[in-house]
Amino acid sequence: MLKNKKIFSSFKGNSLTNQIVIIISAIILVPLVVLMYDIFFASRTDKVVFFDKEQRLEALVKSTNSEFSRSLEALWPGPGDVSSTLLHNEFTRVVEPQLPANPGIRFGLYVPRTEKITVLGFLHNFRNLSQEEEAQRESEIFVNTKSGLIATEMSNEPLFRISGSWNDQVVEYISPVELNGKVVAVMWVGERLNPLFLPE
Repeated sequence: MLKNKKIFSSFKGNSLTNQIVIIISAIILVPLVVLMYDIFFASRTDKVVFFDKEQRLEALVKSTNSEFSRSLEALWPGPGDVSSTLLHNEFTRVVEPQLPANPGIRFGLYVPRTEKITVLGFLHNFRNLSQEEEAQRESEIFVNTKSGLIATEMSNEPLFRISGSWNDQVVEYISPVELNGKVVAVMWVGERLNPLFLPE
C-alpha cells in the first residue's frame, strides 16, 4: 500500500505535460504488448493446432482408405472399371461405423468418372435434413471441395488444405483411392479449423 502511495505521489509531482505523456504511453503500450503476444505466441499456438489437425485427419484418411481399398480388391470382379455403385456402397459400409467415434468430422468420396460424391458425417448437425436439404448440402460441399478433389486425382498425391470462408474455415485431408494402380476415386476427411457452433 505504501509503495502504491509512493508511485501515485511521484506521478502527481510531475508536470501536467509529463502526466499526459505517461498516460498516452500507457495507452499505446497495452495494445502493443497484446500485438506482440499475438505475433510471437498465439501464431505458434495456431500452428500447433493446425499441425495436430493435419496429423489426425491424415491418420483417419489413411486407415479408412486402407480398409476401403482392401474391401474393393476383394469385391471387384475385374477387368474393366469398378462400378460407381460399388464404390459408394462400400465407402458407406466402411465409414458409417466410424461416425459415432468422430463427431464433427465429415467424410467424403468423389468418383471422377461419374462426378458424384457421397458425404457422411457432419461438421455440426443440429437436426435431421430433408432429402432436398441433403442434396443441397452435397451440392455446396462438392462446389467447395471440387478443385482439391480434381488436383488430388490428377497428381495422384494426397493434399492437405483449408477451404471455406474466412469465418468458417474447414481443414481437409484429401487422398486418392487406387485399384490396380489406377485412381478410381478420391476420399477426403474434413473438420472445422475453429469449431464454432455454426450450422453446416
